[in-house]
Amino acid sequence: MREKFSFSGVKPHLVLEKKIQESREHIVLKLIAYMMFSGRLKVEQKIGYKYRPDLSGEDKDGGIIWVECGKTGEKKFAFFRKHPEKFSFFFFQEGPGEVKKLENTLKKFSVTGVAYGFEKKFIDGISARLFRTNSVKCELKGGKIKIKLNGGLFSSVIYSNLLKAV
Repeated sequence: MREKFSFSGVKPHLVLEKKIQESREHIVLKLIAYMMFSGRLKVEQKIGYKYRPDLSGEDKDGGIIWVECGKTGEKKFAFFRKHPEKFSFFFFQEGPGEVKKLENTLKKFSVTGVAYGFEKKFIDGISARLFRTNSVKCELKGGKIKIKLNGGLFSSVIYSNLLKAV
């Protein structure tokens, strides 16, 4: 089922649409990525390539920040391998195990990217608390993320392929 979620408390104001094939957890990962990049990224914008990133924006060197949330298929990794100089890749995953799997896939395809993972209970808790209209705040501190959503407080360690906990 399609759903739209509006988020106040982030700038600029954010609206995420859950398509039929997407899960609420995928929407939560997009929300987390948006907040971790301080609202600098655009959601599902066409950028002139075969594939469309979940979020994208310009990095400080004029390259493209490409963010993927959830599982990414091997065809996309083959595409990424062909364009290493144009993109800075970031991957947002559920759980430290997914970060480890992604790390292996990055090596397999010779793609450089940063993977972030979050505890399942964190993702599930936020997912269960999503409404059409949401109030959200995010705090990043000491390798952890805290999100206040509609009065509920959720926290997780941030797992990454750069460090075991960022």
